[in-house]
Amino acid sequence: MWAGSTKHMTRAARPHRFLAPLGMTLLLLAAQLFGTQPAVFAIDEYRAHVSPHLRGVVECRFEPTCSYYGRESIRKHGLIVGGVKTAWRLARCGPWTPLHTPDPP
Repeated sequence: MWAGSTKHMTRAARPHRFLAPLGMTLLLLAAQLFGTQPAVFAIDEYRAHVSPHLRGVVECRFEPTCSYYGRESIRKHGLIVGGVKTAWRLARCGPWTPLHTPDPP
């Protein structure tokens, strides 16, 4: 047998096989439960402090704005699903998208 073989190893000798899926599940659960409020807070702060300075410089392609879409999507669907939906929307934003395209959350 070669040095990297795990055929004759016991479960205690390779705990990573069982702990990795458990740890990933707990991490996703924690992000889904506790990450929603901080994410919504961060979007609210962006809308209050950064977005007003961009008016007149940047014109939104979608209606409602991406920050509002992200806030409502994360609030409604949670951090993981809402975050993916928001990332997909941001990826679609560009000069190829007509101005004020309706896309509700």
